Amino acid sequence: MKKIVSFLAFLSLLSLMSSGLLWLIAAAYDLSTLAFYATHLIWVSNLLYAFVKIKNRFIFLTLNLTYFLFYIGRITFSYIFDHNFSLNYSDDIVMKVFNILFIGLFSIRIFAVYFEKVKIAKIRESNIFWRNNSNININLLNKIVLTLFWLSFPCSLAVIVERVIFVQSSGYANYYTSFTTSLPEIVIKLDGINVICFFLFLATNPSKKKFKLPALAYILLGILSLGYGQRNPLALSFCMLFLIYIPLREKFRSVNEERWITKKYKVFCTITLPILILVFSFWKYYRLGLESSNSIGNLIMDFFNTEGNSSFIIGETIKSLDFFPKERIYTIGPIVDFFTNNFIYKALFGEGAYYAGFTVDAATKGWNFGKTISYLYNSRQYLAGVGTGSCYLAEVYKDFGYIGIPLITLVYMAIINYVQKSYKKNWVLSAVALLSINKIIYAPRDAALSFVGEFFSFTFIICIIIIIFLYLYINNRKEPNHEFEPPIKQ
Repeated sequence: MKKIVSFLAFLSLLSLMSSGLLWLIAAAYDLSTLAFYATHLIWVSNLLYAFVKIKNRFIFLTLNLTYFLFYIGRITFSYIFDHNFSLNYSDDIVMKVFNILFIGLFSIRIFAVYFEKVKIAKIRESNIFWRNNSNININLLNKIVLTLFWLSFPCSLAVIVERVIFVQSSGYANYYTSFTTSLPEIVIKLDGINVICFFLFLATNPSKKKFKLPALAYILLGILSLGYGQRNPLALSFCMLFLIYIPLREKFRSVNEERWITKKYKVFCTITLPILILVFSFWKYYRLGLESSNSIGNLIMDFFNTEGNSSFIIGETIKSLDFFPKERIYTIGPIVDFFTNNFIYKALFGEGAYYAGFTVDAATKGWNFGKTISYLYNSRQYLAGVGTGSCYLAEVYKDFGYIGIPLITLVYMAIINYVQKSYKKNWVLSAVALLSINKIIYAPRDAALSFVGEFFSFTFIICIIIIIFLYLYINNRKEPNHEFEPPIKQ
């Protein structure tokens, strides 16, 4: 086994060095095909690096898998079967796309290696919720967040069912242009609290038995989301629970704790992953009322073609650099959104101060990169409610150029490193990190700081206040009953 691991480590290093050499030659002579091979070679090198110590690098592996899905997969299959990159741009733009993709993968690798060698600084225990878990009544905390999860779960069901009913009666095409909710505001807020409470529940490290039912409920919400054409909630729930959380619990499993990774788990993941790809491909045809292909190969290719839109967004960003509104740093858009999309700001400056919807003002005066690039690409489709979405590489490249790529990657890998090294030591930081990673693995198809937007929301702040109040109130009314945890298995 040691020989195999050593061989994988050697191949990883060799492919990393080779990819760097290929990329330097490609960049010097503007050889896009060579840049294509360099990008794929460093991606393979990252996979090999992950498998050398898979128990410590599974989050790194998952990020590279979503990177392939959203950035590279479409280019790969298009080149194999159609002999082109599926990037209909000039040669210089195509080359810049590959430069961005390569630098993104290289940054992920370099910071993964760096942070693996860095020790985590200790947090001062000046506040009860910043103290180590031994000072917190984890059992009580678990009960509080789980109760809030189940209380808000019907609201999440109601939100999804309302959308499903609308799409089934009015059609998928009208969802983005005509749908407005008729549910009370309190239901919408409780729906937002539901997912927060679920991840806070995971951070309390429930037993395997207590974990199963809430996890099934969370996956159920993802399955129901297919009813109004959304595949990402189910895909993300699968990645987060089965590729990240369960391996995380196995790594930090206590001495007498039941194993989380078993033969059944491995068989389940092996079978489920290709099935999900086929289901997602078929579902696209179903929601649009089209006849699906009978070929499994065509369905798989169609899946990557549909999901691999992020490389196209990078191309459009490069093409439209001179046409973006001035004085806009879209990377901080989620934070700006927090300060402008709330009742206090609207009361002071009026409803029109926040640019919502698919409008010209939202694209030209707002801070949402996805809306702006959609408007620049095709204003008619944008005004009809059809957008391209966003991706973190395009955002940071537009705002900061190539240097923005390693900067945002530094932040991502610092968070991933904390989880892979110090998860379970501090409840607050573990909860924040889990919520962040749920967004980071989707960053190739989302805003660069979407995970920050998760915390810069009144829903999150109110949820945390409620939990702290309930914890302090209940805990002060009875004798402390701290949960004892055996030493963590190294």
